[in-house]
Amino acid sequence: MAFQFESLKDIIACPKCHSKLIHDDSRLVCRNESCRLAFEILEDIPVMLVDEARELETEEWQTVMAKLDQK
Repeated sequence: MAFQFESLKDIIACPKCHSKLIHDDSRLVCRNESCRLAFEILEDIPVMLVDEARELETEEWQTVMAKLDQK
């Protein structure tokens, strides 16, 4: 069973800044530009630990957000 982001998107939030997240391939990405954390999805389970997240470079984060705007 694949990760069902649509059913959780209104209740799941970034554990660091509490902003909304977006689903980008095999990760969830924080929408807050000052945070920019990406949380991996492993075996259909998002790893929502700040210590395990990766802070995206500004350019990579902007690319992810641009994909969202195109949907």
